[in-house]
Parts: sequence; structure tokens; C-alpha cells
Amino acid sequence: MKMRLVVGSGLRSPALTTPPLLPLLLLALPLLVSAQMPVFLVYPDNVTAPLGSNVSLECVTDQPELVWRINDGQLFDESAIEPLQQNGLILEVGRPEAVPGGIRITITIPATLHVNDSIEGISCQAGPTQFDLQDGETITFTVYGLPLAPGEVEVVGERVHQLRVTWTPPFSLPGELFSYSLLVTDEATGFTSSLGPLNDTSFTHQISERQALDCHLYSFSVFSLNDVGLSLSSSSSTPALHPSGE
Repeated sequence: MKMRLVVGSGLRSPALTTPPLLPLLLLALPLLVSAQMPVFLVYPDNVTAPLGSNVSLECVTDQPELVWRINDGQLFDESAIEPLQQNGLILEVGRPEAVPGGIRITITIPATLHVNDSIEGISCQAGPTQFDLQDGETITFTVYGLPLAPGEVEVVGERVHQLRVTWTPPFSLPGELFSYSLLVTDEATGFTSSLGPLNDTSFTHQISERQALDCHLYSFSVFSLNDVGLSLSSSSSTPALHPSGE
């Protein structure tokens, strides 16, 4: 059985050191499976490949073989596999009696990721989802967050009456169209405006002269929406704004 994972950006690189317990964990994997106990494998949120790259987990039913690769075939450092790390994608591969000769995979998804089964068209939201596979069966997943680059804010016009926030579209599968929702918060008053859906990747926000003279601070949070749900992006803020010439 092979599982192919495509992971979005916005996460950090794996550590290069191996946890002391990891060799023991890897040696114990065949024993755990033969005893029909679950094997916990984690794709933690501090491990990533470049945007749109492939990461694969290869496993056969008689003995697990763990291989994590990116597009060029380079192996991930094995310290990337850590048991039960919080806030990451957890793959639990077990051999329960209910699946004779096969494997049950339980995928637990954090709220910031979505899993889309490109074969069956199943969309899994945050939380655990189980799949039963017989020996030799293959299932392909696309795993992705909806990362957006922090908004870049610029001042438009002779006086500070407009702010333009721009952002980078998230990684998109072919045929997927994204729209966006923008939250603009006046940090001085706490007032938040919700704008959207927006089909562009920039927005110009009008502010009053009074707000400009008061040097208000604004923060922008961009959400991206598609057919699998809603994902919060990074936020960005303006510096304290002064009318031009001051």
C-alpha cells in the first residue's frame, strides 16, 4: 500500500537531530503491528517540503517500511517522524481484527489542514477519519493547508485615506478556484470590518481623514475559501499611519 501526501507551505524545516527514542520506536514497529497494536506515525507541523512537493509514506502489510521522500527523491531526516506530536497530522496505521489481511489507517487532521482523497473524492475535515485497505490497495491523498503570505500594506493617495493589502494565492489543485474574505481591524477602536468574498488578491480599504490624523493602526487577516472549507491565513499590520508630509 502506498500513500502519497502533498503538503502545503508555511511550515518549518525538520530538525537534523534524531530523538533518542526514535531508533527504539523504528525497531519496535514490526512487533507493534504483529501484536495488532496501532503504530503511530506523525507528520508534524514543524516539517514541510517546498510548496507543492510530494511526500510519500510506503507501507506493506507484512512489515512496515517507512520512507519519506520529496520530489527529487531525497529522504527526509527520520527525526521528522515523532510519536503523537500535537498540532500535526497523525497517521495511525494498525492491523485490527476487523480488517483481516489488511490495514486500517486513521488520519487525525488538525484544524489548519484538509485532506482530500483525489481517488474517491472524499473530503475530510479536522478530526479522525478511518480507511480500511486490503493488501496491495493504493489510495492517494492530497493534504494541504491554504497558506497565504502575510499581507503587504501600502499607502495610496496624497493623504492616508486608502490602504491596499495584497496577498499571495494558496497552493491550488488544478480546477480549484479560490475566493477570499478579508477582515480589517482598527486597532485603536477594535472595530473589525468583514469584506468579501473577493476574487482578486488585493483590496484597497478606505479610511477617514479623522482616522488618518489619529494615526490608527490596522491589521488585516485574509481567509481563503474553496470547496473543502475555510482556512485562516497569516495576518499583517500597518505601522502607525501618519498623513503624508508629517
